[in-house]
Amino acid sequence: MADKNRFSLVMGTSSGAIEALQDVDESALARLIVHVLQMGAGISLAITKDFSSVSITVHDGGSKSKFYATSTDELEKVIEQLDTLARSFLD
Repeated sequence: MADKNRFSLVMGTSSGAIEALQDVDESALARLIVHVLQMGAGISLAITKDFSSVSITVHDGGSKSKFYATSTDELEKVIEQLDTLARSFLD
């Protein structure tokens, strides 16, 4: 039960990952999720253990690709690049 207050501790923590998620364009993130799912793949988002980065993993069949961002700018670039790639499979 050592982690029972983990969520409240994280939300009170100032870190690259938390700030990136708070400031990212939510509609761009939502579009990415929809496009990845439409192409038949999966997507997951997580924060690294040290709270320094947002991790985005795209699951496609038996393979997965991981991307990391430590700031809002980096996260928005990753989202944009992944969304462009996902849309290219849908066209």
